[in-house]
Amino acid sequence: MANVALQQKFKKKVMLMGIGDLPPEQLKAVETKDVDISFEGDTVEQEKDGEKWGANKKYRTTDKVKITGKVAFATSGTAGTAPAYRDLFLMSGHSETVEDDRVTYTPETDGEQYGTIGFLLDGQFHIAKKAQCEIKLDANSGELGYWEFEISAVGGTIPIEKPSNLNTLVEGYKTPKAINFANTPIFKLGNKDYAMKAFSHTTGNEVTSLDMVNHQSSMISDRKPVVSITVGSPQISEINLYQKAWDGEEMPLVLEHGNVAGEKIKLEYPSVALDIPKATDLDGALGYEIECSVMQNGDTPPYTIVFS
Repeated sequence: MANVALQQKFKKKVMLMGIGDLPPEQLKAVETKDVDISFEGDTVEQEKDGEKWGANKKYRTTDKVKITGKVAFATSGTAGTAPAYRDLFLMSGHSETVEDDRVTYTPETDGEQYGTIGFLLDGQFHIAKKAQCEIKLDANSGELGYWEFEISAVGGTIPIEKPSNLNTLVEGYKTPKAINFANTPIFKLGNKDYAMKAFSHTTGNEVTSLDMVNHQSSMISDRKPVVSITVGSPQISEINLYQKAWDGEEMPLVLEHGNVAGEKIKLEYPSVALDIPKATDLDGALGYEIECSVMQNGDTPPYTIVFS
């Protein structure tokens, strides 16, 4: 009986990234969780006339790769120093402003930057170019927060031998801290403090992969940022969030995590519009689940993400 050898599947993955068209040795390793890499693409069937039965051959017309995963909701540990995963913000259409005590990421509608992604998969090193992405934050009370990412690159990947001088040392991270009363001092909606159970932010990027003659890239073609929150319900006599939603009232929203310099992350929205709140149970307390559309008024950015 034949004994067919199988290739070993490695569960461990190393992911590297950088902005621009970079060689492997210039990419930096990023500490990730739950990374999944899928090879996608389009095919076309060659249809032919004839009397024979059976399927026609299909030909590959485009190659794409999609990489999903998570990075911890944490800072570099030093005020004025960008987090190790800064390239995810740049690939998702944000500008970066570095000051002595803070680094700010602001969504932009032009000048978007492309990334180069490298990863080890089953012992083979791959390179993906012209990458852009969508990011989402889940920061729920009593849990560690994570940025979820979905990176899209057209042209598939270029498998190469692992470079001998490849640096896979992961650095530039502060140990993440749980989202809770002690570590997350500020959550305000409409300049009012609320008990927060759950918070999620998505850039709402629509990433399109383009594969044409003389042009091959991923492209952010639309963006609709949304925030979803779950908060403890205030007394209606104190503030009526149902009425504010019905009236289409816009209000500021801010979440700040971390207490000391080098460990603070602040998401600030000058104006959000509330959808109708949905009542929910918070371990015996009444709560509201609310989806908030992130608005842009004039030249004011719809939101900023500040590490300080």
